[in-house]
Amino acid sequence: MALPRQEFERCLERIRRQYRMCVYGYVVMPNHVHLLVSETGCATLAVAIKSLKQGVSRKLINGAAKHFWQKRYYDLNIRNRRQFNEKLRYIHNNPVRAGLCEQPGDWQWSSFTHYATGAEGIVEIESEWTANQREREMGTMCPKQELPHSSEKRLEWATRPRMKDRRHKCMCRVHRTQVIANKRREPGAPRRR
Repeated sequence: MALPRQEFERCLERIRRQYRMCVYGYVVMPNHVHLLVSETGCATLAVAIKSLKQGVSRKLINGAAKHFWQKRYYDLNIRNRRQFNEKLRYIHNNPVRAGLCEQPGDWQWSSFTHYATGAEGIVEIESEWTANQREREMGTMCPKQELPHSSEKRLEWATRPRMKDRRHKCMCRVHRTQVIANKRREPGAPRRR
């Protein structure tokens, strides 16, 4: 059986394809997720998120619990490049701020590795890497060439994504939803955000 985070990624990819939406960034945390996605191509975003939550719940709870997700979620419309970059950095740095890892690249359940290296994961991330790959497949771009550059510059680029495919410059949304926690917070312990 897949780990819960891997199951979430599989369900997110299924929803991405089914609802024809772009996923620009995500992170799966122990008790919540962050998504940076476009509007869907065939339904409202609320319908796509509902389907995502239902799919994950069905795979993970197997009738053991009545609810897996909290009912509410928070979303925010992204209207410019500065705000897009800010939210994507926030998403990628969330595991570091929570003390789960030292560097964003150490947390495997996020889109950071794709932005840093171009590696393909379970979820297709809409980025300059994927736009270039599509152009190569369509024959509208010269073949891939490895350029000499340091991994440090690659990581710097990863926190400053550029979208080459201007068709996807449309409004995006940041989405945050929480899993119902199985454990109660210790009295006096700080709340995690």
